[in-house]
Amino acid sequence: GAVVTGGNKGIGFDICKQLASNGIMVVLTSRDIKKGREAIEKLKTSYGICSKNVVFHQLNVLNPKTISSLADFVKTRFGKLDIWINNAGVAGCLMDVDRLRAMTSGFGEGLKETEKLLEQLEKPEMKELVTETYELVEECLKTNYYGVIPVTEILIPLL
Repeated sequence: GAVVTGGNKGIGFDICKQLASNGIMVVLTSRDIKKGREAIEKLKTSYGICSKNVVFHQLNVLNPKTISSLADFVKTRFGKLDIWINNAGVAGCLMDVDRLRAMTSGFGEGLKETEKLLEQLEKPEMKELVTETYELVEECLKTNYYGVIPVTEILIPLL
């Protein structure tokens, strides 16, 4: 089986979709139980993923109980772990996505269009779209750096 941390959205969700659609049993994990279950339902209803190929398990990389619970689940369900995608993380900043879309709309594909987009992104007013605070950066470090360590220590022996 495979475990994908942070599997409820973005790259993690797409990895879950690809693995499960290729017949690999996937444990999709998320901090948020509701969002994790919604992701499972979306995989089943929107992408036709079979129930036997994907299951949800809560994992908060900052919560030792959820880390141990995941390891126990993997041991019980699979005996070992074949694939582990360590994707859980947080951004560390807030972005005004609506303003970003408005400022970058109208760009097509191709090298010239990409160059124009990059020029737009380098403008000083783009900095106004991002908010960074000490608390957000601290959460980012705790989750993305320090959160990896206990998950790694408990899952590597299962590989």
